[in-house]
Amino acid sequence: MSLRPSISRPPRSDAGLVVLHGLVVLASAALLVTGIAIAADHPDRQWLRAFEAVLPSGDVWSIHLWAGVVLISVATAYPAYIRATGAKRRIAFDRMRLLALRCPGQARRAAMNVAVYWLGFVLLLLQLSTGILLYLGWGGQTVTLHYVGALGLGAFVLIHVSAQFAYGRSRQLLRIVRPGPVTLPSVEPSLADLVRLGVEKAERQTPAARSARLHLHPLTVGGLCLVVGSVTAVSLDNTGRPTLRIAAIEQADAPLLDGDIDDPVWRLATPVTVDTHQGANFSGTGSASVTIRAVHDGTMAYLAFTWSDPTRSLKHLPLVKKEDGWHLAHTRYDVEDENAYYEDKFAVLLAEEPTMPAGGSIHLGRQPLSDKPAALSGRGLHYTTDGSIVDVWHWKATRGGLLGYVDDNYFGGPVDPKPAESAGQSRYKAGYRTDPGKAFYANNFAHQPPAGYAGSLQPKRLPLNFAFQQNAMARIDLDPAKSETSEARWWMTADESQPYSIEADALIPVGTVIPGILIAGAYTGDRADIRCAARWHAGRWTLELSRRLDTGSTHDVALRSGVAMWVAAFDHTQTRHTRHMRPVILEVVR
Repeated sequence: MSLRPSISRPPRSDAGLVVLHGLVVLASAALLVTGIAIAADHPDRQWLRAFEAVLPSGDVWSIHLWAGVVLISVATAYPAYIRATGAKRRIAFDRMRLLALRCPGQARRAAMNVAVYWLGFVLLLLQLSTGILLYLGWGGQTVTLHYVGALGLGAFVLIHVSAQFAYGRSRQLLRIVRPGPVTLPSVEPSLADLVRLGVEKAERQTPAARSARLHLHPLTVGGLCLVVGSVTAVSLDNTGRPTLRIAAIEQADAPLLDGDIDDPVWRLATPVTVDTHQGANFSGTGSASVTIRAVHDGTMAYLAFTWSDPTRSLKHLPLVKKEDGWHLAHTRYDVEDENAYYEDKFAVLLAEEPTMPAGGSIHLGRQPLSDKPAALSGRGLHYTTDGSIVDVWHWKATRGGLLGYVDDNYFGGPVDPKPAESAGQSRYKAGYRTDPGKAFYANNFAHQPPAGYAGSLQPKRLPLNFAFQQNAMARIDLDPAKSETSEARWWMTADESQPYSIEADALIPVGTVIPGILIAGAYTGDRADIRCAARWHAGRWTLELSRRLDTGSTHDVALRSGVAMWVAAFDHTQTRHTRHMRPVILEVVR
């Protein structure tokens, strides 16, 4: 029996599949490169920094999120389009293709090519599902699965391209450019031939036959599904954001700021819990659950935040005396990325619009602004690009947080660098600035550039009474993972200290630890708008604070309905805080 068919083969992918495939490729490529840029910030994935020169920088998160929306839309449209065109046979991994895996030559390559398709489907489904879960506030192993899936997707691209060329897609491309009949040689049909002909017969169904399954044109079906998928994803996100109701109370019922939420008024507040993830420490989990409550009396707003933190960490860059002098206890403070000897902190961000992420203020990369200095840490800069400001309340346990003040800051447009910042000798903060006014804390040592603090240094001040200061610090243990006792404080005031002198230094024994923070003067101006009280107990911080609903300052965001809020917790880390993507929307009840 001879087999001599002469088959004129049209291109196997019609226009709709080309469009959908192109969108998948573009969205996946955008997700992959931006995802690598995001993952490169993780301290355990620094090997990804090797690709830094070709990775995007700046507003990477927005590109990542919108590419995700496109991929969700295509994932919605693709099954509907395949059904409308009757092209299911092209990707069906059924008994015939399983049988083809046993055959040599083209039939096996064809079956393996379809198996590769399904590997891609599984990886895309994994990335979509874990990405959505991360966006909704999941963390832990979801982060790891998303990371592993991204690496798998990168490997899939190489496998997919290789499989396509092995199957003969390069020849198909030539036929698209220069079509012509393909004549098969005379052969005796084998199992492989029969399988291949069965597969190709199914693939050669005419567009008319396939489109007869639906009255609508397949491109119309696919386009409608793309639009519906996009609109649905955005709408569900906008309507499903958590809302913080700020209940109205009488002025006489205002809570006492004492770091304890047992005041009766807090029972009127409906709590909102936000799970935050991907920070440093927190016993290795990098996660903290934050519960928020809020009330107002028409003039003042009162907010209470409680979050999980296994340690009460106050050791903010302490100084240790050694044989050759005083040394700063730190790991990466010289490049503004300290993750051991730092205090616990908490931040609240407020923006007029719920622009993600964090009011559009996060820009990743070593140098997001080409005409401005690079970030010393290589992690990026905070600034806005549209003239707006993001109000930043920054509670710092050792630097005034346990003395009743939250530092009032903001993110605005990037400012011009100072000479030391341009030279890379000091941190350039871009749009991160303090409100007008002064704070009462300062470092107990002079600033040094990157690679500094390696040798001995001279403290600005020494304890006036050595025994008193050691008692104030309570149990002294330089293990960053050890919690300080409730009575401990790791700062010195002006009254408790004296200017450095050789004579005073000679009286202090080797091995002594003194605070790295000095407290002197008072908070003033807009920077002093927020008062607070905080308490750590049983693995949780509770922070109560008060601020006027509207301070009237151009550096603050008024508390009113529709304002977006983000929160972040720091467990003895300088900048590697936890995060969440979706904002909490304020609703001020009158």
